[in-house]
Amino acid sequence: DENISHLWFLVNLIVYFLLAYLLVRYCRPALRLIATFAARLVTATNMYVVLLLLPLLNVAIRALSTLGFPLYAHPFGVVSIMNIMIYLPYFLVGGVLYTQRDMLHKFSKISPLFSAAVIVAAILATPYVEQLAGVPGRVAISDASYTVYLFHHILVIAFGLLLLQLKLAPELLMLMVIAFAGSCAYAMHYFVVARVPVMRWLFNGK
Repeated sequence: DENISHLWFLVNLIVYFLLAYLLVRYCRPALRLIATFAARLVTATNMYVVLLLLPLLNVAIRALSTLGFPLYAHPFGVVSIMNIMIYLPYFLVGGVLYTQRDMLHKFSKISPLFSAAVIVAAILATPYVEQLAGVPGRVAISDASYTVYLFHHILVIAFGLLLLQLKLAPELLMLMVIAFAGSCAYAMHYFVVARVPVMRWLFNGK
């Protein structure tokens, strides 16, 4: 109902707390092992990688709908399966942070500037991610694939040399190079190659 749809987050919280209760009630030993293992995996450096991977889980979850999973179902007309799945990873990470104080301490040391940059990037990328969920978005990526293939080598080298000066963790550098090189290669196709018939024929054969 549109009169209560703005309270979707309360429905999510109810589902998450019920799930948490059942897991704690019946799977406490397994949960303790998983939380401890996660805390040991995450260091002060690769916590950045964890934060960058969380949004990618959202993309993967949305992609499941194309495989036939009923993510857009609304059981009882109130619960949105998509909303539950999209925010579930963040709830689980919050639960791990609550139980593992060392991990929480590492998380609290993350630069506020980095967090702000991730939030801004996520907001700006949202329309493009949503486009990828539809056929036109996939076609656009497919059309740019050969341009990206031809240009990504030099872009990877250029961005790699530049970012090495920042003295960041290797995992973070790798993700940044992938993001920057891929975005620039796609932008070159969209803003230059796709708009000039001769270049479109030279680089994509059509």
